Amino acid sequence: IRGDSGATSRLSLASSEGRLRGSLRGDADLSAIAFLSPLFQQASGKVLLDMELLGSFQSSSLAGRVEVRDGYLRTSALDSPLENLQGRVTIRSGRAALSGVHADLAQGRVAASGEVEFFTNRLPVADLSIHLDENRLKIYPFQFIKLRSARLRVSGDGFPYEISGAVSVEQGLSREKISGAGQGLALQSSLYSPPPTGDLALDFPKF
Repeated sequence: IRGDSGATSRLSLASSEGRLRGSLRGDADLSAIAFLSPLFQQASGKVLLDMELLGSFQSSSLAGRVEVRDGYLRTSALDSPLENLQGRVTIRSGRAALSGVHADLAQGRVAASGEVEFFTNRLPVADLSIHLDENRLKIYPFQFIKLRSARLRVSGDGFPYEISGAVSVEQGLSREKISGAGQGLALQSSLYSPPPTGDLALDFPKF
């Protein structure tokens, strides 16, 4: 299989007495992911494939690994694209394990690890750790938030997935309605910049 970008993969598939055995190895272009879901708006980069298909026509499974190099991914879930995306996904028995996944995001860095289990009849079960550092993100009700760091866990077996963890905010800007003492609701701009502190017990900015 040869793509327009020059990426070449070799696909083999055989069947004997209802049993399947196949493999997919070589290079691919990350842009193919845009056809899998409307969540992915734009993608580019190199993907290294080493996959095997085992089982029968009624019940088959994929196993192997997928490695992304120098990826670019724009998704509707994020205001900014993921750039310089690197990492490996190992797939076995319907589970995808992330290792060494990291990228540039919104003037900062993001890294992810953990596992996602997929099913044919329901939403995936997720258990992921996500680390953010020095990102400038657009998160309602803020026009922007500048993160110092965030250590998050995404878990659950369906929408809404639970997000827990700790977030350190360096600065934020909101033009939404805020409550002023004795003034009711007012529409105004407010710059949130937590003051630095030397107290070791409170060694993080308060928002």
